[in-house]
Amino acid sequence: MAYAHAICTFGGQFRRMAFIDVDEYLVPREAKTLQEALLNLPHPNISLPWTMFGHGGHNATPPEAAPFAYLERAPFGEERLLNFKCIVDPSEVTCVHPHRFDTRSHGSITSNTLNMLCPAKARTGDFVRHDVIQLNHYYLGSKQDMEAKINGPDVAGTAHEERKAAILRGAALIEAQPVADDSAVAFLARHGIHDTESLRARFA
Repeated sequence: MAYAHAICTFGGQFRRMAFIDVDEYLVPREAKTLQEALLNLPHPNISLPWTMFGHGGHNATPPEAAPFAYLERAPFGEERLLNFKCIVDPSEVTCVHPHRFDTRSHGSITSNTLNMLCPAKARTGDFVRHDVIQLNHYYLGSKQDMEAKINGPDVAGTAHEERKAAILRGAALIEAQPVADDSAVAFLARHGIHDTESLRARFA
């Protein structure tokens, strides 16, 4: 409902809208800006697979900003962790879901960042790409953050024990064989930002 409200209220002001959560970051892999990264992506419905980050060795919430604190993720291709968020042309949207959209011109067909097309419910295999724009999902945070997530409210109304089990399953998969990933750090460095202090100063 929040996504639908955002499109109806603000959609007319924007060419693109990204529907992501506060623990998810859009990271251009080579471009300096998100706008530049989108230049060669004309489709009105772009699907970005989650890149799932783990605890990064932190028991308590670290003082560093997430891109500097969490530098290990699950390997690409772990389908049990697979889900998507989308960047859409709001004027095209006809159906809204947290992880998929329909559009007036393409129905349920969506694009990856290599302009490969696919029905939303068949986004597997070669369609799953982290090129051009990577969606970093800082899903676990520190172990303290994960405990807060487990014990906090669930917007979907999932029973507590079911929610806890799902989060712990995800954590085990993410932490099983972590891979180093500094894509967000590299992106910030292209803007002269090299640590948490300089990041906060930029937006002060």
